[in-house]
Amino acid sequence: MKKLTMIALILIVAISSIMAGVVSSYRVYGVDYDVDVTETAIKINTYGEGLAASEHKVVVERSAIPDFISFLRSVHSKHSEWYALSRENNIKDMAKIMPTVPSRFSVKLEWKFGSDMQFSGAVPLIPFYTIDGDIQSASLVALSEPVSSSNQFIGFGSQIIMIFLAPDELLSLINALDEKKIYEHMDKLKRNRDLFK
Repeated sequence: MKKLTMIALILIVAISSIMAGVVSSYRVYGVDYDVDVTETAIKINTYGEGLAASEHKVVVERSAIPDFISFLRSVHSKHSEWYALSRENNIKDMAKIMPTVPSRFSVKLEWKFGSDMQFSGAVPLIPFYTIDGDIQSASLVALSEPVSSSNQFIGFGSQIIMIFLAPDELLSLINALDEKKIYEHMDKLKRNRDLFK
């Protein structure tokens, strides 16, 4: 019985190390959101209307991670600049696409619909800045509502994919995307899987 228990524990540890793992988290609206890592991508949990954070994800493939982080840094730089300008000039109403380099970035999305996970194809995101009274935000917005790649009638529920009310919230995500830590975790997951041939 002791051997069987030990074998079961080893299998549980092995299987859990092969699966995605949380490598870090970031904070938006006072809520922590995880950054999951698989062998091939990062999955950034984010707010979804009526959905738990673990059921609404932005997916960035391994090869695109450095460019995605660079895109977020460009958005953060412009968000910080405009955030300060709007406060200095007491601006209370504005909506504008943020000029960033690059001007858009494509990601994939995952979300829960009923009891099933849905997956999108590539979704181009553009950075959008909004001021509504005292509320300012930088959003990553899809040009049209993303739909499931398996059923075009199942939509993501919003064109707003991620929203940050202050520059420090976006900086929290950028800091959570530590490339070295992410790649080390991806490589560890691959090594663990390769053990079982």
